[in-house]
Order: sequence, then C-alpha cells, then structure tokens
Amino acid sequence: MKKIISFLIVFSLHLFSLQAQSILEWPRVESVHKPWVRWWWHGSAVEKKDLQWMLDELNSKGIGGVEITPIYGVKGEEDKFKSFLSRDWQDAVSFTLREAQKRGLGVDLANATGWPFGGPWVTKQDASKSIYLKKITSNGVDSWKDSLKLFREGFIRVANQSPLTFSVYDQKKKSGVSSQELSIDQLQNPEDIYPIALLAVDSAGLKIDLSDKLNNLSSMPILSKGKWTFYAAYSVLHGKMVERAAPGGEGYAIDHFSLSATRNYLSAFDSVVQSNSFASLRSFFNDSYEVDDAKGQANFSDELFSYFNDKMGYRLESELPALFGLDSLDKNRRVRYDYRMVVDEMILNNFTGTWTDWAHQKGKLTRNQSHGSPANTLDLYSRVDIPETEGTEIMRFKFASSAAHVSGKKLIAAETATWLNENFTTSWAQVKKAVDQYFLGGVNHIVYHGTAYSPQQASWPGWLFYAAVQFQPTNPQWNDFKKLNEYVTRVQSWLQKGDPSTDVLVYYPLADAYSAPGDNLLQHFDGMDKNVEGSVFSKAASWLLKNGYAFDFFSDRQVLNFSVNQQEIITEGNLKAKIILIPAVQYMEGKTLEKLLELARQGARIAFLDKLPDDVPGFYDYKNRSKFFSEETKQMRFASTVQPVELYALGSGMIFLGTDLQKILTKAAVPYERLSAKGLNWIRRELPEGALYFVENNSTRKINSLFKIPSKDVQVYLLNPITGDIGKARVLNDNEQNEFQLSIDKDETILILFSKVDFKVANYFYDTYLGKTDTLTGPWKIQFLSGGPALPSDYTTTDLSSWTEWPIKFVKDFSGSARYTLNFKWSGNSSIDYLLNFGVVHSTCSVKINGVDFGSLIGPQYTLRITGSILKEQNTIEVTVSNLMANRIAYLDRNGVAWKKFYNINMSAKHKENLINGVFSASSWKPFLSGLLGPVLLSPIE
Repeated sequence: MKKIISFLIVFSLHLFSLQAQSILEWPRVESVHKPWVRWWWHGSAVEKKDLQWMLDELNSKGIGGVEITPIYGVKGEEDKFKSFLSRDWQDAVSFTLREAQKRGLGVDLANATGWPFGGPWVTKQDASKSIYLKKITSNGVDSWKDSLKLFREGFIRVANQSPLTFSVYDQKKKSGVSSQELSIDQLQNPEDIYPIALLAVDSAGLKIDLSDKLNNLSSMPILSKGKWTFYAAYSVLHGKMVERAAPGGEGYAIDHFSLSATRNYLSAFDSVVQSNSFASLRSFFNDSYEVDDAKGQANFSDELFSYFNDKMGYRLESELPALFGLDSLDKNRRVRYDYRMVVDEMILNNFTGTWTDWAHQKGKLTRNQSHGSPANTLDLYSRVDIPETEGTEIMRFKFASSAAHVSGKKLIAAETATWLNENFTTSWAQVKKAVDQYFLGGVNHIVYHGTAYSPQQASWPGWLFYAAVQFQPTNPQWNDFKKLNEYVTRVQSWLQKGDPSTDVLVYYPLADAYSAPGDNLLQHFDGMDKNVEGSVFSKAASWLLKNGYAFDFFSDRQVLNFSVNQQEIITEGNLKAKIILIPAVQYMEGKTLEKLLELARQGARIAFLDKLPDDVPGFYDYKNRSKFFSEETKQMRFASTVQPVELYALGSGMIFLGTDLQKILTKAAVPYERLSAKGLNWIRRELPEGALYFVENNSTRKINSLFKIPSKDVQVYLLNPITGDIGKARVLNDNEQNEFQLSIDKDETILILFSKVDFKVANYFYDTYLGKTDTLTGPWKIQFLSGGPALPSDYTTTDLSSWTEWPIKFVKDFSGSARYTLNFKWSGNSSIDYLLNFGVVHSTCSVKINGVDFGSLIGPQYTLRITGSILKEQNTIEVTVSNLMANRIAYLDRNGVAWKKFYNINMSAKHKENLINGVFSASSWKPFLSGLLGPVLLSPIE
C-alpha cells in the first residue's frame, strides 16, 4: 500500500510538473528582480518618520532595494548630522534595515562615505602614497649627499570652492571650521622629504644599491673617481581625501596596495556589523577606483618593495632608471611590466580579496566597481560577489559581465543613469534607453543613480545629489516611475534565470598594455580605454559585436582554470564556448601559451588573429622564461607569411592563424546571429525552457521581418516587457524555410524564447492596420493638477502644442502634472482592437478612457492597444502628463531662490555652459517642451 501511495505521489508531482511547464508567464517577482537605487544620506541627517515615508514611496513605485551611501551634509541641518559609524548612525541604519525588511526591500551599505575607501581613522602610514625620482650627477665627491633632501611644496585642492592657501587653511582650522565646510579633496603638507631608495651608477654602467645605507650616510662606501649618477626615490603622501565625504567620514583615502591598510580600515566596521541589527544587510559596496583623479599618482606603498622583491626575485630599488623610463626601451618596458603586475596583484589580493573575505566572514556579500583600477579589471570583478559597471558603452559593460560569466557570478549590477543628461533634464524614456544598453551588455541587476533622502517638509526640489537622475518624489515624473520599474523587473526576472551563453572567448591583452612606455607609472583600465584603443583586440571585439557573435573576455589568470569537454571550452564558472580568440599580441606569459596549447591538445579550437605572440613580457628570469616560450611556440607550425586563414591540428584540437576573422570563425564552424544583420542588438541566455534573447531595435525605423527558427521542433514565443504581453510568434513554413515574424518598433525591446516546450499561450499580437486612422481633435480641456512654482489656470485648445507656448501665466516656469480631457464621438467596429497613439509627449503620461485606467506610458512610444468594446458613441479620454524638473529649476535660479544648500560640491554641472562661478545654474535655459503635443491617432488593427 505504501508503494502504491508513493507511486501516486510521484506520478501526481510529475503531472503537476508537466502542467506547470505548459504555462508560460513572467517569473514570480523577488526583490532582486526589481531595480535597486543608490540612496544618499546627506549628513546622515535622517529621521525615522521620513525614512519610513521614503521606503514606502520607493516600495510603492516598484523599487526592490536600496544602497545606503552617506554623503556630505545640507547647510542648516547640522544639528541633525549623525557622524559616520557613531551610535546614532548605527541606530539609523538598524532602523532602516528593519523597516526595509518589513516591506520586502533589500539593503546594501557602502563601506565608506563618498568614495574611495577612507576616513578619519586612516593614518598617514595607511594612506595612499606616491613615488618620485630625483637624478643627481657627481664626480665622485660627497657633495651629492647634500642634494638628497627635498622640499615638497604643499598643495590643497578643495571641492567647488576658491583655491585655499595653507595660511587660510590653518586659520580656519584654528577657528573651528568644520571638515564639511572645508571640503578638502586633496591635502599635501609642505615638508622636507628624504629618499627611501638610492642607486649609484658609474659611467661604465656599474650599479651600486645604496638603499640600506640611507639611515647612515657616513657609512656609505667611498665611490671611485669618475662620473656617477645617483637615482634617489622618495615616498610621499599622495594626499587624496575621501571625496564627497559625510560627517565623520572625512579623511585620507587608503593605500589600496597595502594589506595592513585594508585590514586596519575594515577593523573600524567590525563592531558595527557584528551586531544582530545588521543581520538583514545583503552586501557591502565599493565605488569605482577614483584615487588618481587628484594631482599626481597614488603609485606606491610602503609594502611594495618587499612584495616586489619576493614576487619577482630581484630588487626594484636596483632598477630605478628602468622603472622611470631612463634605461633602454626594452629594459624600461620589462621592468615597468613587472612593477605594474605587482601592483595588480597587490590590489587583487591585499585589497579586493581581503575585503571580500572580510565581508564573507560577516555573512555578507560584496558589490564592487572594479573599473578605473590600475589592475586587470576582469580579475578584480571575478574576486567579488556582484560585479558592478557604469557608463554608456556596451563594450565597457562587458568587462564586468564577462568576468561574471567566466567566473560564475549570477548577478551583474550597473550604476545606472549617472549624469545621463544635464541635471533635471532626463526623461524616463531616456533612462529606459540607457537601461536597455546595460541589458545588452550583460547586466541583469539595475541600481539607479539615484535618490537622496529628503524630508517631506523640505522645500522643493528637496535634498539632491549632483550627477544624478533624480529618482525621487519631487520629480514630476514620479507618478509614472512604477511603469519603468515594471519594465525593468520583467526583463531582469528572465535575465537572472539560467546561464550566460557565448561562442567566442576573447583574450584580454594586458601584457602589451603593462609593457607600454609612458609618463605615468600606472595605467588605469576602464573598458576600451586608451590603453587598448585602436588595438587588434579592440577592433576584433567591435567586429564581433556588430556581426552577430556572442563573446566574452578572459584574462591570463582565468584561462589557467579552463578545461575542454568534447571540443567545448569550459571556464571555471561553467561558461561554455566554441573557440578562443587571441587578437594580435606582442607579449604573452609562457604559462598562458602553455595552457592554450594544452587546451588545443584536449580538443579546443584556438585562433590567433594576425600574428603569433613574439615573446614573454617582464624582466624577471627573462632568459629562462623566453627560452621556454620559444619552445612552446615551435609547436605551432605555420607558414612564415600569415594567410587569411591557416589551421593546424594539435592533439584532438585545432589552432588557427589568419588575418580574416570572418573566415577563421566560418572555418571553425562558429555560428552567428542573423538578428544583427537586420539592425537588431541582442543578448542570449540558456534557460531550462530554452534559448532566451533580449532584443532591441536600435535602428532608425520599425523592423518587420522574418527570421530563421533554429530547428523545426522549436516553438517561438514573444514576451513584451513594456506591456506584459506574452504570445506565440507567427510562424511561416514555406519551401521548408522555418521562419517566424518579428515586428519591432524603433527603440522597442522584446524577449524571444525558443523552446521545445509547447506552452499553452495565445498567439502574439501583431499590429496590422485594417482601415482609416482617425485624428482625435479638440477641444482639449487642460487642468493643471500639481507642481509649481504656481499652478497655471485652466486652458482649452484645439491645437496641441507645448504648454510653455500658451498665453497663460506661469506655464513657462511650470514643472508638474496637467490633465488633458477630450470628449469625442465614435462609430467604429466594437468587435476589433484599436491602437491609440498619442504622438509626442513630454515627458510621461497616464491614460483613462471612459473611466477605465490604462496606466502609464513612459515612451519612447506612447501607444495603447485597446479593445473596441471599451469605446462608445460618446467617449471621454483623460491624459495626465508630467514634464521634467528643468523649467521650475530654471525659474528658481533666475529668481535667486536658495535651493543649492549643500556642503562640498554645491552643485556641479555636467556641461560647462551651465556653470556660473563653478556652480550649476539653469538661469539661462529656455523652457523645455512640456505636455501632450500629439497628434492623437486612433487606428483599427487586427
């Protein structure tokens, strides 16, 4: 009997599973599917009732979580400031965590105020350092010793203020001026400095390292007569301070190369996060590496010489001329490479790895922006739990997403819409466009940039952070914000499922960049920046993107963990690819080449584009490493002249060499997506249900075309994330050509699922026009509902135009919402559907027809599909339109209203033409288009 019951249970579960599989719907929404938002706490001057109110507002608009980042304060609110890490501050964070949890919201916390990591507890020993070189010549007498001491001039850089002299700075400090008011961004005190390393070189090239004699100059050996050149290296405080620091967070930025500096910095948080009240915190956050946006470079650490000597097997102190580019070009390149590789490893292990390990010990994740670092961003992104990118370019995003794909991270975040346009001039349609680019670049976890905590009673526009799209209640578009977030949620609920899908793994040629000469000791890596600009790597990646190939980048460290299974290359994170591509490189580590050849022997396809690598980089153990590299290279027997494509069998795999990337990939049987040929952008994921594509029409026109279906046993489903519609695509079987129809408007996006499961869904809706389009003309009655600086009076018009052009008071300065009402007759067919197109809208709207609420439209298309049954002989349509913040901001600036009341940067502009005396001003702006501009069209559709 028990066996029968067990069988029935298993059989019932199986039937239930099959039934569940037959339903295609949007995944059940979790907080991580929703967009999150960076939440600035100005001065941490937060109060419980307003924290609750803002959490309610964010939750009601579809936000899934917040990242708390304390920032500079608001003038006049000093009595409410809560010093960073103080008991009051901890209580505020704990309260927020509890309230967020009640609402199902997640919370992350910045491990600093502003950026980068730093604070008042960071000592000069733990602060960022710079190394300088002085060259001294002598004829063998001891006078050179007097030249060793240097005087460094002092330097102060402040945020958004007039230059500050040391006398004024000292006076202000003595008079009790707060760190918030001083807003110091970089501080280098005037001081005498002494060398930490000294190298003597005679005219014959004899080198004597005198570094260990610096503490006792009299003990230095007597140098023989003749001309000597002395190279003295100095370590000095770089002086970079925490940028945009909150009260209690002001201080030096840490030395990111130093293990002890990182540990000492994090120890300040130990007692804070050990509290049970922080249990629901998801992760700690680190902003992008922005140390070297100050004067000079943070290019040294007290630990560097020792670390270098242990890693490279020779003393960097003995190669100071080459380090600073004063030896032969080849020697300079090789020593510079070794130095940069050591810095790379120190950041990876001593900072990023140590921070992540610390967070894991606390039961938390790390969310990190690795870009901008003087290290391999692919490795840094791989070392954290949630890689985060920012910017506007897909290729930049792919460094974070590639690292996640290769290493097996599920979430790829993006700081989204940072200074997308000038302050106060960004619409939700423009945000959606930016979000779509992130999705195409592999991002699946949007974090808006951002919203500021602002009390309900604060006068408009409230507390704000510059460099942001203001995602907060004072933005007139707030009424329609939920529509944008529903869209993001639908897309992310699918993009976070399954596994990434790629065909080509592209080698990131960092050895060439690290070997490049230049004035700066360190380079900073941020996507396709100047370090790789114009390289074969950059050109190949752009070509792959344009021509429909799915690809990801990988690093030297990552390839060491690759394996092969039946010709598929498999990464540590279980990403599978068909080929490895090595764009033309000059230098490659021997162990990297050795691994590539090992993969080929096991069945992998390896392609070298344009040329084979020439040699190993670096100076350490160069002769032995170069000999090994040469022996490995000899295993690839290609002609001396590179052909469009050559191939050579090695083991059970294949090595390709050629100048024609298209021919190489064709020869290697690597597929491409025909969507790209039609002007569509896409990204692909592998799901249990099948292959999922997120597709965007980035062309200038609507695309209505047929596309090939991968195989006959595959069904095609279309999921519209803006409307929520799901349906089976129209399929045409003509002369054995298995194709489906895709109709997608300019800037529109769609999800396409190719699945062997026959889901029970209706056919997808295609807009096929059936007859004459009617233009809905006025009179339109307009009532201004909310906003300011004052509500314009009601207005009636038959000519839809920007309300800023109407002959009534206040409209040119008005930012807010207005309701357009139109009564119209209709005598159409109630059994068919209609498309209602509102034409041009500035900037968002919501629609009611005969009392039925159709929700919000955010653009770029302002259209609704409605059933004819909703229409009557007499109809009323209500369109509530909200414009940008810009016109009201311009009014405030023209009339001298003091809304800019922030410490530190107060406030900056994206474009210099909007700066007056270093401060943002909209006083010269002409009114931005606002309202419903139409035309409003009603079209019968199939």
